[in-house]
Amino acid sequence: MRIRACRAAAFLLALLLMLAWAVSAGADEQDGYSAADELDTVIDFDDARRATWETIGAKRGAKLPVYSAPFADALRAAGGKAALGTGEAFSLLGTLQGGTWAMVEYRLDSGHRRIGWIELPAGAPQRRRHEDFQLNRRSGSILTQTAELTDDPRTSRSALTVLTGGQGIIAMAVCRTEKTDWLYVEAQVEGKPCWGFVPAEAVRLDPDSDLYRLENGRLIIREGVSGMGFAGSFYESQDGGSNSDTMVRAGDIDLPNLWLYSSQRIREVVFPDSLRRLGGEAFVEGLFDTLRLDGRLETVSPWCFYGIRVETLVLAADYVLDVPVGEYVMVGQWRVEPGNPRYSDRDGVLYTADGKTLLKYPNGRKAEHYDVPAGTEAIGKNAFGDDNIDLPLKTVSLPIGLKRIGADAFSGCGRLMSLTVPLTVTELDPTAFDCCVSLERLSLPPGLTAEFNTGWAEQGDFTYFNGDNGSTLPRRKPPEEWEDPDLYTSFSGILDTPSGEGEVTAYADSTGDTVSAAFPVGEKVWVYRIRDGRGLVTYPWDEEEAPAWVPLRCIRPDVEETLFSVLTAEPADPGMWDSGETPLVYDFLQADGAVFSRGSFPDTEEVTLPYAQVRLYRKGPEDGRGMGLIVSGKTTVSLCDKPGGEAVGHLFPLTQALVLTEENGWLQVQTAEMTGWLPAAYFVRVEPLPDGSD
Repeated sequence: MRIRACRAAAFLLALLLMLAWAVSAGADEQDGYSAADELDTVIDFDDARRATWETIGAKRGAKLPVYSAPFADALRAAGGKAALGTGEAFSLLGTLQGGTWAMVEYRLDSGHRRIGWIELPAGAPQRRRHEDFQLNRRSGSILTQTAELTDDPRTSRSALTVLTGGQGIIAMAVCRTEKTDWLYVEAQVEGKPCWGFVPAEAVRLDPDSDLYRLENGRLIIREGVSGMGFAGSFYESQDGGSNSDTMVRAGDIDLPNLWLYSSQRIREVVFPDSLRRLGGEAFVEGLFDTLRLDGRLETVSPWCFYGIRVETLVLAADYVLDVPVGEYVMVGQWRVEPGNPRYSDRDGVLYTADGKTLLKYPNGRKAEHYDVPAGTEAIGKNAFGDDNIDLPLKTVSLPIGLKRIGADAFSGCGRLMSLTVPLTVTELDPTAFDCCVSLERLSLPPGLTAEFNTGWAEQGDFTYFNGDNGSTLPRRKPPEEWEDPDLYTSFSGILDTPSGEGEVTAYADSTGDTVSAAFPVGEKVWVYRIRDGRGLVTYPWDEEEAPAWVPLRCIRPDVEETLFSVLTAEPADPGMWDSGETPLVYDFLQADGAVFSRGSFPDTEEVTLPYAQVRLYRKGPEDGRGMGLIVSGKTTVSLCDKPGGEAVGHLFPLTQALVLTEENGWLQVQTAEMTGWLPAAYFVRVEPLPDGSD
């Protein structure tokens, strides 16, 4: 839970920053547009470090050609003769192309400096330890009649060339000096790629939305886009450095992180032939029927997805890269097209091509049991593991013939209660069952031992392993004495009954012999382990309440945000509430309305407005059907099979819903769990932010 809470806090911070940007958008229209405000990457001369020839591994007496861009065919200044000699001082600003090209600044004379690129000699330390620039390559247009392109924005600013008005460029980064803001851009000069600086006020960037469109449920990425998301996937080098495999080509255009959580359900994604890279968090909060990865991709970050749900993730016959794992990513099934040399699928589960190693179980599957098929010889690393998606699996059958169980293989199975390891297993990773908080019995074959990584279990001391080899972890502390229970949460839930009314009985132990309390329907709980058909829960609303056991049938998984995030709210009639001196500021939502605050701490007044007097906003385009929240003064709202018909289920207040159809004051809605009809009075629309506030 600690990890999840940190990520949730980071996500909330990102939303707040986006909201702050949206609020300032109106001021930008008045105070003047600046393309410099739209680029994330900044070239900071204060971060430049003095370098020596030993630093870059160059030999004395060498002359290194200096190019305007990190390409051997790029334009060179000084009539094609720009070079850096080993007797000259220079500063190293950063690297690109996997650390093989370095951006340098050096002095030409008392009033003139040059910024350019040198190709590092083979064996240079930067090839082994580096952190490439993360450029944000955006298409754009020069708006002024002329603009000088310079390699010297700080001193003489002598021109490499003059760009004509309307000439296409690609903006990459911002460089701020005392007098003006500059954009670092790519242009074509004399038929060659050329990188340099132009005044920011001379450029207006095309909006990101010009690079994609939604059409009949299909997300179509525009031809010419070569990369999506953060540029490059990072990993730790052997010597502790931070490395990336960022490779830039002339003409590349990037589409930054594509936030889709307010969009309609996407049937498929159409990638352009130009696409080569999916970087970090390329897709954020999307809902997909099918997403297909194919061989045109040269680089796929393990974290290219964040918070997406995809029913079918397809690997084409020519896709051979590692599969992305992402964060908060839910996959309903894996499908591999015939002929793939690396992967195959068996009943929606991802395997190696020979079918002998189970690579990834679909974490969106709702089954409570899985039979690993005969012929499987290995359970791969993280095969059933996921930091942020709890699998509903309670039992897994492993076949005779299985030989290896890899690292964190079952670490996402917080509800797994028992497991028998077959006699044929000879390799068992110590971390294979990390965070299996409900595991009561682990049966190991005679002679198989493993020094389990049990730190998480020993600290909380609420679970144990009991193997046939006699190894047992003792239980020493009762649940109410856990030192840090947040580390051991299996999943979050909502207390519920079949009718959606009344109270839920809680017990002092898993046997249900002693009643300890009764709690109302609709309360949220954290489930820590499962035993005897009951879940051990604690109650976030009362930290003093001791953990207790609740029947699993009375715990509904807490789905939380599935379609969108509410970014802000405002009174429908601000004049009715704002005095002009202390306006209402949105805080959060609760069942009976939106909560606002007024005034400054410590003299803050809290005001709750009913939903009939509030406008709610989310990020994203209009979907044509309407998204919103279920609201009611009651504990639950019945969902019917037809307008005025029989109840087929019930929903809690603040459940997110998508409107499918409307009929005589009734709405047919779709939620993460069910579809049905309810009176329109129980639905409040959450509108997309106005144009320009996105």
